[in-house]
This record gives sequence, structure tokens and C-alpha cells, in this order.
Amino acid sequence: MQQIIYDGSKIKVYEALENWCKMVKKDQEFLTQFWKRILDNEEIYKEFVYYLEHHELIAQYTIEGYSMIDLFVCQMDQYNIMHDVGKNDGRCNKEKMVLQAFDVMLKMSENPDEIVKKLQSGEGMDKM
Repeated sequence: MQQIIYDGSKIKVYEALENWCKMVKKDQEFLTQFWKRILDNEEIYKEFVYYLEHHELIAQYTIEGYSMIDLFVCQMDQYNIMHDVGKNDGRCNKEKMVLQAFDVMLKMSENPDEIVKKLQSGEGMDKM
């Protein structure tokens, strides 16, 4: 009889994602869809786990030349434009922006042409 080896790492990652979604006020539908999509993309999943463990983006994975850092910077720029502050103030929820950047990266992995076109046309992250 073979031994059963149990790896609870995905459970821990899911729980961290669940807590993160609660913190930034993302609903259950977002959580469920995000989780399904991130499990389908090993490279983005690795970057996601790295972020959870180290609280920094590594930007090793790119799509059409865009990394997680690029998408996060786009989120920050969009915040600055929408709030007309020119800089990120205390109201800026960087954790929400990182999660949204991961979401955009997942969307890019599914349909890169559409997202890249929006990024290059200047439509901004709020249109994604």
C-alpha cells in the first residue's frame, strides 16, 4: 500500500486569497473566478505565491512584454489620474491594486491582444 502525501499549500494560498479579497472588498464571485483562473496558469500562480510570501512582485513572467510590475504601475497611474492627486496618498489601497494587477495579468494570459491593445491605446486599467 502506498502512502498518501498531502500538500496543503494550495489550501493556504486559497485562504490567503480569501482574506485578501475580504480586506479589499472583492466579492465571492471575484474570488471564485480568480481562483479558477490562477490555478490554470502555473507561472502567474508562482508569482502570486511569491507575492503572498514576500510581499513584493518578482516580474519573472511576462506577456507581450508586460510584467506584473508594469500592470501594477498602470494601476497606480490610473489611481493618480482618477483622484487627480499626482501621487499616491494615504487613501490609496495598494493591496487592492496588486490584486487587480494579478487579475489583469490573468485576463492577458487568456486574451493578450485585447488587453495589450487597451494598454497601448491609453484606455487605462479601469477599462479592463
